[in-house]
Amino acid sequence: MRITLGIAALAMCIAVAACKEKQQAAPAPATKPAAPAQPATPKPSLPSEPTPTETKPTQPISVNEAKAALPEVGGTEVIGLKQTSDQRQVHGTWCLDGTGADDVAKELGHSLAQAKYTGIAIRGDARKAGVTAERGEIRFSMVVSASSAAVCAAPAHYFASATIFKP
Repeated sequence: MRITLGIAALAMCIAVAACKEKQQAAPAPATKPAAPAQPATPKPSLPSEPTPTETKPTQPISVNEAKAALPEVGGTEVIGLKQTSDQRQVHGTWCLDGTGADDVAKELGHSLAQAKYTGIAIRGDARKAGVTAERGEIRFSMVVSASSAAVCAAPAHYFASATIFKP
């Protein structure tokens, strides 16, 4: 029995040694070369100062001033003119007839020109459009958008939300 145990122990030692030799002889697994360090992409940030084309409301404006500055809008008033809590803007919303948001924005641009506004800019498409203009110290901005609301459903009617303020 001792011989059998001795032979078994010797066989075990030979097997372990053979495994170690195979491990040492085996080529090391290929490692990926380190990826070149890429600069971190800067996160976008909001501008701290308005760009030259932006204007921020800085002066109070009353509902009466906004009403006097409002061009002929037409349509049905959905939300009457209301002053913001900081009293620097007045907002209102209408339901206007048209064949597209851009069509309504063009009509508003015409009304703004008739009311002697300058710097009129119109942009957008049939689903959403906007118009901006200024007259003296008053700035006017209106977003026109298609809606599925029953009271003002596209394609024949469009919500038009105005913001009036002084920079």
